[in-house]
Amino acid sequence: MATYLAARGLKKVAFLYVNDEFGLDAHECFKTHAAQKGLTLAFRESFDKTGADIDGVVTKALTINPEAVYFVGYANSLAIIAKRLNELSYRGVRCSFSSFLVPQVLQQAGTSSEGVLFTSAGYDPMAPVDDVQRRFIDAYQASFSKKPDYYAAFCYDIMNIFLDNWERSGKDLQAALESMKKTRNYPGVVGDATSNEDRDFQFPCKVMVVRDGRAANP
Repeated sequence: MATYLAARGLKKVAFLYVNDEFGLDAHECFKTHAAQKGLTLAFRESFDKTGADIDGVVTKALTINPEAVYFVGYANSLAIIAKRLNELSYRGVRCSFSSFLVPQVLQQAGTSSEGVLFTSAGYDPMAPVDDVQRRFIDAYQASFSKKPDYYAAFCYDIMNIFLDNWERSGKDLQAALESMKKTRNYPGVVGDATSNEDRDFQFPCKVMVVRDGRAANP
């Protein structure tokens, strides 16, 4: 997202994140990339998982007149932030990450979701792009009577990567975990996955926008 915002010529960004390990990691990651791309994090503040303090955090963020507001959290909080930005008539760039496209978020946010940018791994359960995605979606829907969201697809890929390494390591847990670090371009549902030494997996990523309740090219 930092690359995209910089390419649009934006400089002044407010970053809002959930106050837990996930949010802190996201904050550190974006802070690093923002600095590399010449962005200024003019406002950075966390909010509680419950979302009880979101209204105040969003209101405070807008006092510095950011060109973009980037928010990271869980389903309920993402929808609340989108709605609050709309209520405060914010006209800058609103951006989040792949979980913003979860049906629960779109439904709760309503029309406030329109125009929100988000990073996407190129997986849309409503529009599979290859046979790998189609087979996964069909099998999941046959078992659970609903389409699999991002979380299901990511978890499916990571579990398959683990099982592949577990089998090749003679079903030795520690050996499998060590082997996972060497994963390169594993062909998963959300795209080719590559691991680093911390077993943090990287997937292909692009920026999309919510348009008429669906993912679209910005």
